[in-house]
Amino acid sequence: MVMPRRSVESKTRYDSFDIVADSERDRKGWLAARDTGLGASETAAIFGANPWESPFTLYQRKRGELEAQADSEPMEWGRRLEAVVAEAFSDKTKREVWKHPLGGMLLRSRAFPWLLATPDYEQRAKRLATDGLLECKTAGWMAAEDWSEDVPLHYQIQVAQQLLVSGRKYASVACLIGGQQFKFKHIVRNEKFLATLVKKTKTFWDMVQAGTPPPIDASESTIATLKQMREEKTVISLPPDVLRWHDQMLAAAERRKAAEEEEKEAKREISALMGLASRGLLPEGKGMYTFATKKGYDVKAHSVAPSRQLKFSIRTDV
Repeated sequence: MVMPRRSVESKTRYDSFDIVADSERDRKGWLAARDTGLGASETAAIFGANPWESPFTLYQRKRGELEAQADSEPMEWGRRLEAVVAEAFSDKTKREVWKHPLGGMLLRSRAFPWLLATPDYEQRAKRLATDGLLECKTAGWMAAEDWSEDVPLHYQIQVAQQLLVSGRKYASVACLIGGQQFKFKHIVRNEKFLATLVKKTKTFWDMVQAGTPPPIDASESTIATLKQMREEKTVISLPPDVLRWHDQMLAAAERRKAAEEEEKEAKREISALMGLASRGLLPEGKGMYTFATKKGYDVKAHSVAPSRQLKFSIRTDV
């Protein structure tokens, strides 16, 4: 059973973070405040573990180069079903669950101020001395395999950051899959991983502040971002790595141009040798050349005359 939201003052001390914004009262303000740091659900992109967003896309979004995406229908229903998932978790684990006293509020770590989090619920297990977090998720049937053995990595990273910001020691992730299958896993705070998280996110956030984009990858997210930015006529500074590909492209273009000129010259010489003949057999049975007639056509008042095109075939029968 999910208990009513508890008061902060009477139940728990919260001294590892500051409150930044309240999504329930001011959704737009909450979204704007998220641009002042890295939300827990965003950090997986920095590790290359987010299925929907690349480091490059996250960087451009944090720089304000991309418009904030509107909530999709799955995201909306995910929020609507959070309470259902929380109640199912409580029923199956016999743990006491309640809406986080600061649920819906954006929290900023005091020790690492670029890290943000918005916890869903809290829980209490009788055998544990402290309260923990509960993250509620929903997924379609196509994602069922992702939950077959463990919590998907991007959600593990999200919960790790929530534990860091909130100061909690453990959490659980519960998910309703396809509206019919329920799974949950417990996650214990891992200080070694959190040290890596702090280091990687600090490096990334410094890049955002300095205007230094991460390398462009070939992910669907990055390609879509580049397309959107081109359509919006946005100008970006490309990273130094691009010069290698730029030089390679120019060199390939020059080789192609030279090869095309060589091909044209060879065709002219072969055509001259064939004269008025329609077919020319190569020595040693290596094939033959033929002249194919390309039909003429009319486009309004303009007429294109028929022309002869030289073609090669491995056949030798005339």
